[in-house]
Amino acid sequence: MFKEINLRNHSSLHKLFYSLLTVGIGDKAYICNDEAIKKYINSLEINKRDNQIEFSSFNLNEKKAIPFKISVDGLFNHHFMIVGATNSGKSTSALAILDKYQKLKGKFLIIDPTGEYKDAFSKNEVNLKTIGKNLFLNTANLTDEQWISLFRPNDNSQVIELLEAIKKLKFVQYYKKHLNKVNLTEAENRFIRNDILDCEGANQEQYKHLQIQWESDKVFNESFDINNLDKQIEKDSLKLSWNKGIKQGTYQFDYFTYGANSWLIRKVKYLIKTYNLKELFLNVDSKTQDKDFGETDKGKKILKDLNKEMLEFQGNDISLYIRLNDSKFSIGLGQVIVDYISNFLLNHDMTKHPTLLFVDEVHRYALEKDAQDDFISPLATLAREGRKNGIFLFLTTQSPKDVPTIVLNQIGTLLMHRLTGEYEIKAINNFLNKDKLAQLSSLKSGEAILTSVNLMQPVNLNIKASGRTHYSNTPKLIKIKND
Repeated sequence: MFKEINLRNHSSLHKLFYSLLTVGIGDKAYICNDEAIKKYINSLEINKRDNQIEFSSFNLNEKKAIPFKISVDGLFNHHFMIVGATNSGKSTSALAILDKYQKLKGKFLIIDPTGEYKDAFSKNEVNLKTIGKNLFLNTANLTDEQWISLFRPNDNSQVIELLEAIKKLKFVQYYKKHLNKVNLTEAENRFIRNDILDCEGANQEQYKHLQIQWESDKVFNESFDINNLDKQIEKDSLKLSWNKGIKQGTYQFDYFTYGANSWLIRKVKYLIKTYNLKELFLNVDSKTQDKDFGETDKGKKILKDLNKEMLEFQGNDISLYIRLNDSKFSIGLGQVIVDYISNFLLNHDMTKHPTLLFVDEVHRYALEKDAQDDFISPLATLAREGRKNGIFLFLTTQSPKDVPTIVLNQIGTLLMHRLTGEYEIKAINNFLNKDKLAQLSSLKSGEAILTSVNLMQPVNLNIKASGRTHYSNTPKLIKIKND
């Protein structure tokens, strides 16, 4: 099977059988014939399965490309991550793999806040949804943590002001829809003005009664108008004042409190305007979610609540792509969307329709910490508990050092493109031996090293571009014109 020769060195042999020592001068070495190479390739995957995909070839510096294949389960069943610096080929690899997975009719969910993959798939292949165009977030469905992530208040006092304002706006909406269920006096009714709860002038007894209403569980699931949020915070700049001869104090506007709230008021107003949040968050109750809210060039459009879209997604085998209507977005807004969907997947059984969840640049969205400095974002929880629910993660990042350890520890398969930063390489040094780690900084664009709990050993690969469109190419400073 083998032909014995005298060989100085052979780069293909060294790359293919990385565990061998470098061949020395005068040492005996063997060149593998095609049959031996085929047997080696077929032995790489542990517990080989059906439904193999081919998105790359072995990087052997040979004229003849040798295809690399791996089963879908072998690639994804312990979660999968691609890492690599800018222009290393990370996005090309992600799309090449998604392309092969889609052709096998695999179900996936792409969360793409930046719109990088907005033209990668057609409407015949994937259910394409854009938040702010044909999909919206219902303000009733977001958690306190998600509102905090979106508006990023400075300190604990501002967190309280923000959440209290949201509760009051929810109460106002509940009051408008259920007048006969809210027991307010005529005097208390007057504090609800222009869709805002303005308690200026309320005495202690009235204020306490109103507080019972907005703290009630019955208003928890109510939606509200996000455009009134900064106005509500402003109206909440009150202080209890006392006048001589009056038994009860009254709440009056206080400039000191307003000054303390002014930064939060300006920030909320800025974010709502800059990122057009009024188009992303609609105050629509569940009974009117599917009514028409405008016209398109092709006729009427239907806006759908993201929660309802996800419920439909849970019950079918159709893949889903979700992006924002405008590529200009805040990290906080992207995190809200990722957290919202991750929470849904954690709380709904997807085992009848197992799903691959794709999140690009995951280090942006999995950074929440609790008081003990532990990572607790829903995406991190999904990394630990998602597989039993039928959710498998496909993540990418250019900054593995910023990915929570709790997420990295759950990754079973890693595709590594060029990395040069000391701390970036250190974050993934448990996945490779020293020889392979040393190769990372010199990999060319499109070259990568794949390691997995389902492979006998890491392999060097050349990624085959899928030909699908994505918007991540760096523009050239000087364009050469052809005469």
